[in-house]
Amino acid sequence: MADRLVAQRLMENEIETTHYVTADTSAIEPALRAFVAKYFKSEGEYQAALAKAGLTEAEVRDELLKERTVNAFIDVRFHPAVQVTEEQIQEDFEKSVAPAARAAAPGEAVTLDRFRDQIDQKLTGQQVDAEVERWMREARRRTPIIYHDEALR
Repeated sequence: MADRLVAQRLMENEIETTHYVTADTSAIEPALRAFVAKYFKSEGEYQAALAKAGLTEAEVRDELLKERTVNAFIDVRFHPAVQVTEEQIQEDFEKSVAPAARAAAPGEAVTLDRFRDQIDQKLTGQQVDAEVERWMREARRRTPIIYHDEALR
């Protein structure tokens, strides 16, 4: 858990020091309302769940805003460095997608064009994750991190 908190703080520091734009607060409300409608039968049930968890709605909004800001940072900072090649798409299709698609629907034609966008998104996501991980290792290397045992109890 401490490592996750360190990673979160390193990312927040980068966002702050490089002046990345924070997520639009107006986008939080519709997302929160959709979440409440999907997972709770009523506003009262949602409020009761917040109380049980010891959270306020403002804290939930703040966390949603942080999450969206980090996702936007990752998209702006790391996504441009990623380029999925046609060879990578073809390889993934042949090794994993086509066999699974044939097993799920025997006798149906399985073409790369049908799955290209999904494969591209998956491979792009994997490469972005790898870029974030490389950046995180470097950030940890260049940043003095001190763990205080009493804070971890």
